[in-house]
Amino acid sequence: MNQKLIRSAVRKSQWKIQFAVAAVLSLAFFQMTGCTSWLAQPDASFVMRANEICEQEKTQTQRKWKALTTQSSEVNSDEKENFVRNVFIPNSRRQIQKIGDLKIDVPAFSEVANAELQAMTTSADSALSTLENDPALALAEDSAEPLFAAMNTSAEALGLNQCTLDPLS
Repeated sequence: MNQKLIRSAVRKSQWKIQFAVAAVLSLAFFQMTGCTSWLAQPDASFVMRANEICEQEKTQTQRKWKALTTQSSEVNSDEKENFVRNVFIPNSRRQIQKIGDLKIDVPAFSEVANAELQAMTTSADSALSTLENDPALALAEDSAEPLFAAMNTSAEALGLNQCTLDPLS
C-alpha cells in the first residue's frame, strides 16, 4: 500500500517537473525568436488611455508646427530649433509623464509591462535631454530617428502605437 502511494507521489512530481521544464523551454524559445511582445502587453484600458494621451499631445504639437509653417513660406533652422526646444520637448515630456501616471491606476500591470514602461520612460528622458542640449539633432534625418529608436520600440511593445516620438514629423 505504501509503495502505491509513493509511486503515485513520484508520478505527480515527475509530471510537475515535466510541465515546468516544458514551460521554461517554451518561454526560452519565444525569447530566442523574439516573440515575447505578448508578455509585455498591459490591459486594454491602459493602452487605450495612453494612446489617447499621445494622440492629444501629438495633435497639439502638429497644430503648433502647422501654425509656424503657415506663417512663413520657409521656416529657418533657428525657428525649427526653437520649436523643438519650446514645443516638442515640453509636449513630449508631458506625454511621458501622463503615461507614467496611468500605471498607478492599473493594479494588474505585469512585471514585464512595468519594465517595458520604465525602459520607454528612461529612453524618452535620455533622448529629450539630448535634444535639449542640441536641438539641431532633431533637424538631421540621420540623427532624429536613432535618437528615439529605443523609446519607440518600447512603446510599440506595449501596444502604444500612437506614442512613438519623431520630431518634426
